[in-house]
Order: sequence, then C-alpha cells, then structure tokens
Amino acid sequence: AGHGTYVEIMDEKAVLDVTTSTDRCVVHFFHKDFARCSIMHRHLEQLARKHIETRFLKVDVEQVPFLVTRLEIRVLPCVIPFVKGIGKTRILGFEGLGGDAFRTGTLELVLQRAGVLQGLRGDAALEEGKRSIMGYAEREEEYDSD
Repeated sequence: AGHGTYVEIMDEKAVLDVTTSTDRCVVHFFHKDFARCSIMHRHLEQLARKHIETRFLKVDVEQVPFLVTRLEIRVLPCVIPFVKGIGKTRILGFEGLGGDAFRTGTLELVLQRAGVLQGLRGDAALEEGKRSIMGYAEREEEYDSD
C-alpha cells in the first residue's frame, strides 16, 4: 500500500513503522512555509508515480519534533532515502542538485545511487541527470524549531 503515491504521514510512530517495514522508502522532511520544500514536493510526486517499487513520504517537521531532534535535521528540505530501515544518505536543501531549477532526473540519479530507486530508466534519465548536476545550492533555508 502507498506505492506509486507521495503520501503525508502525520505522526512519528507511523514514520518509523513505514521506514522499518518497507524495503525502499524516501522521506522528505519539510516545513509548509518553505518555498524550496514545495519545489521538492513537485519532483518527488513525479518520482513516486514513476518508481512504484519505492514508498515516498512527506513529513511536516512541526508534527515530528522527536524525529527532527533524533535525526538532527537542521536544514530543509531534508530528503532521506531509507533501504530496509537504514538511512543511506541525506539531501540537505538542494545540495548537489543544482539550485532551484534542478531537474527531476538529477534527483532521481542521486536517489538511484543511494540504492533506493531501481536502475536508470533509459539513457534519457542518465543524460538529464548529467546535464543538470551543477554543484551546491547558493542558499539553504535554516529550520529552527524554537
């Protein structure tokens, strides 16, 4: 259940249950007022429809303060790909994606390298990813729960 969709989970226990019981899962920790989180939502919605083998979740940091502290989430958006309950890497802000206008294929490539998405879907995804990897984002949005 939940494969092929990008679902919001509202409580910490549910996040832990899904990440530990699902082979592949991508979790986006977001804040509703951050523009970059909205941009990340659009890309992850596209990837969720394409990669039905992986669960895609969005979690509002204001709803999960324990997880934010435990996972030391300080920069948003924060995307963590989990494979069998283990966080494989972190995408902080748009680091490594190329700024606000990054392509979905670039994010897809990063997630494939983390092992959370199945192999490349043809040469187009590879080329799209290569073309748009430009380095680090200029500015990250800081999140402070205080």
